[in-house]
Amino acid sequence: MRRFNILCTLLIVFIIAGTCFDIYHSFPSFRQGFKDGGSINYCNDGSNSPQVSTGITTLVELQSKDDAFNFHIRNNKTGETEAFQPQQIRIRTNMDSDAFDSFGVLGGCTAFVCIVSLLMMLYGLVRVVLLVRKGQYFTTQVEKYLKLIGCGGIMIWIGQLALAVTTYYMCNAMFELEGFKVVVYDLLPTSFNMYLGLGMLIIAQIFAMARKMKEEQDLTV
Repeated sequence: MRRFNILCTLLIVFIIAGTCFDIYHSFPSFRQGFKDGGSINYCNDGSNSPQVSTGITTLVELQSKDDAFNFHIRNNKTGETEAFQPQQIRIRTNMDSDAFDSFGVLGGCTAFVCIVSLLMMLYGLVRVVLLVRKGQYFTTQVEKYLKLIGCGGIMIWIGQLALAVTTYYMCNAMFELEGFKVVVYDLLPTSFNMYLGLGMLIIAQIFAMARKMKEEQDLTV
């Protein structure tokens, strides 16, 4: 039981630490997004009254179609000009924000679903640990919380995939740069959450089968 408690505590700590690291890693992007969304222009009619800009900044990930290095940059050490490929560009779109309403709603819903799913997983894990510490191993409650953890992992993966697919189609429909194609490799979700979700559902099913076998043995005795 002591080893089980240590492993569960480490799992909870790593989940929380990983979440904090992801938030820290994504903070510059969120900060830049808020900065772009809150940019203010001033009227040129002499009134100096602020006017909120309707332009929208979009981060687009690119991949060269023919793997050509058509852009150049100066190397200060050698004094020579080096060729490079741009992989990410920020585009300022001068169009009404209504065109991005569906994308913004989907992004907000995806973030909400991911946060709720993560809280579900943490809650389910804590409940499983508490039940096992009480000696309640093969019960319907343990099965329920294991399924809750599994569904949470799958929901996070589905939400991230939906956001990546929507971003890809939106950017492909709006932007075109000769010699490049739009990709969303950085936005694609890792398979970890899907593996975790399916694994927890399988474990929950194993616990259900063990509980039924235990009940049959108790009836036989």
